[in-house]
Amino acid sequence: MKKFIALLTTMMLLCMMLSTAMADSVYTEQTPAQTQVSTVTHTLTLTESDMTQLPYNVTYTFTVGDEVTIVQPTDIVNKSLAVEGKPSIAAITYTPASVFTNKTCTQELAIDWSNVKIKEPGVYRWAVTKSVTDTDPIGDATNNSETLYLFAYATDNGGSLVISSVGLTHDANMSAAKGNLNDSYPVQTLNLSITKNVTGNQGSRDQYFKFTVSLTSPTGSADQTYDITGHDVTVPQTAYHNSTTNVEKITVSNGTGSVELWLKHGQTVTIKNILYGTAYTITESENTDYTVKSSITGDTTGTTADGATASDTSLTASTTVAFTNDKQAVVPTGVVLNSGAPIMGLLLAAALLLVVNAGKRKTVVE
Repeated sequence: MKKFIALLTTMMLLCMMLSTAMADSVYTEQTPAQTQVSTVTHTLTLTESDMTQLPYNVTYTFTVGDEVTIVQPTDIVNKSLAVEGKPSIAAITYTPASVFTNKTCTQELAIDWSNVKIKEPGVYRWAVTKSVTDTDPIGDATNNSETLYLFAYATDNGGSLVISSVGLTHDANMSAAKGNLNDSYPVQTLNLSITKNVTGNQGSRDQYFKFTVSLTSPTGSADQTYDITGHDVTVPQTAYHNSTTNVEKITVSNGTGSVELWLKHGQTVTIKNILYGTAYTITESENTDYTVKSSITGDTTGTTADGATASDTSLTASTTVAFTNDKQAVVPTGVVLNSGAPIMGLLLAAALLLVVNAGKRKTVVE
């Protein structure tokens, strides 16, 4: 009987030890039975007015860091007993290209978990570096390189672990939007400046010249109002024109808008925060007898500078258009014998010479 009890006790101990071993190894004997590749989306919201006009060909790279943070449960200290390895992220090309007309485009990110062994239920987080490998036309550096966070939710599914949810977010605490990553690029705005110069010995530095500025917004854009700075709001009367008033804003409604501005020598006027892709035409008038030249610095692609008119089919950089008016005249330097005064002067000088010469001859004779 004692032998039987001892045998039974030994068997019970063995069962308990086996049960304990099985309990300890229930998650460590196998890689979690999650799908090896899961996906999240990276969505760009582009707030420019017409995405079809942008050379938007940006390539993103997502690199997962080596360090893993266990968000839950908080009492796991030895991370190697909970998780091994790290995921990798592969980006699939943005599709379809036509979505740019809707101001958004979506890229699918494939997350490969094949090198990861998660051994305990919980929430795991990896830091991800997002970088832009091509130059984006928006020029917003905040979206070009930053740290993101990849979350994995490992749950017990009847004795095996599965990754039930993944998320990629800007927020390390995952309090922001879960699941997919959204980036938004702000409107890129540009400045258009007009500079007035006068040259020549007959060019008036006080004369104001009239400029007609016409803007055409990119297709599909909303109405825009732009501030105009740097000019005289009140244009005084001069010998060349009456007094007038310069406007301080230009409104582009239903895609087009125009204003008249008056500038004199040395002045520069700037139309501020114009939408990327806006077309412009600038024409100078009230410049009779002047030779007018125009030049463009900044965006010179698609531009025309032809005397008193300058234009661009699509503004892609802040730009200055300079108008130079030249007026020359030949100033006479000789004497023009067309009046009595010069003749009388010559006669008087001749008479004086005769008197002097006569005096000399008389002195010699005596």
